[in-house]
Amino acid sequence: PGAYMRYDGRLQHLDLSGATIVTDDWNFATCRLTSVALPTGLTAIPDLAFAECNELESIPIPQGVTSIGGNAFGNCHKLASITLPAGLTNLQSGAFFGCGSLTSIVIPSGVQYIEGKTFSYCTGLKSLTLQEGTTDIWDYAFTDCTLLTTITLPSTLGTICDAAFEGCNSLKSIYALNPQGIGIKGKPFEEYTQSQCTLYVPEGSMDNYKRGEEWNAFNHIVLVHIAGRIALLKILAQLLLRPDVVQHANTHHGQKAIAFA
Repeated sequence: PGAYMRYDGRLQHLDLSGATIVTDDWNFATCRLTSVALPTGLTAIPDLAFAECNELESIPIPQGVTSIGGNAFGNCHKLASITLPAGLTNLQSGAFFGCGSLTSIVIPSGVQYIEGKTFSYCTGLKSLTLQEGTTDIWDYAFTDCTLLTTITLPSTLGTICDAAFEGCNSLKSIYALNPQGIGIKGKPFEEYTQSQCTLYVPEGSMDNYKRGEEWNAFNHIVLVHIAGRIALLKILAQLLLRPDVVQHANTHHGQKAIAFA
């Protein structure tokens, strides 16, 4: 179709800041993009939009974007920093699959579901925080994030599905903040993780977690006072709404991160 935008891979600089995109069917996959400026009125980034743009290290996402499509940034191996808008609600399967340069992720509170393979093979990822609001982590969402050491799961999380953290064999700490326990479908963690990782659960919730076979298989379960950690997460979310804080966080000592705008 005439409105379909696709390039042959040689494009390096893209400035759409003053453009009006009138189609949902566009992508710049496999281009050698090093810089991108998107329109301020953009509300959705479609499937495969920047997939395999292997020279792309960062991209400012407009505040109005509420949806990032499947494999939109898949296999962007050099993507080290990206700012997710606070109003983001839809993060589709494989959106950041294979982004091996990312080291830290904070997911906005409006993202209810972490779909399958959204962050699989993010092999540089070390820290994961899901803000209050996320309810489900789907199959293979974080498979083979081999350097992931710390996970914070919000009190709103109700279900983790099969193989969600398969191959995450560097995990040392999981903070599960839901006092009612978190439901398990299949086997999201490997036995190695369950033997080596410490599971931190809220005071008074030990029985709720030990009823679940997969949680009970953790060798090290520690009761902690969770309320303070939840409050800290809320403060972090408010701070990350400030552009000056995000800019500082993304540049301080070369830190590589995903953060709010």
